[in-house]
Amino acid sequence: MSSQQALIKLADQCVLCGICIPTCPTYQQQRSEAESPRGRISLVKALAEGKLPADPVLQQHLASCSGCLTCQQVCPAKVQYQKILLGGKQLLSSNITD
Repeated sequence: MSSQQALIKLADQCVLCGICIPTCPTYQQQRSEAESPRGRISLVKALAEGKLPADPVLQQHLASCSGCLTCQQVCPAKVQYQKILLGGKQLLSSNITD
């Protein structure tokens, strides 16, 4: 299984319930779906599927995560957010374009 396929499989565990959103400090500050755990999971999945380009805007969304992992603690589906985020950052760094 490729790293992209592994990321897609991890991202597919998210049931999009949104329980993580109120716990996220960057979402609370920005009020943007892209700055929420659910949004970042969707962005990483789209990147892994080749539906989203690797660019500085995506890099900023992933980098803005504080890393507190409160989202992972409250997730009823036990989504491995940290693995998804780190995998997304690795994939992004190997494919970034200006």
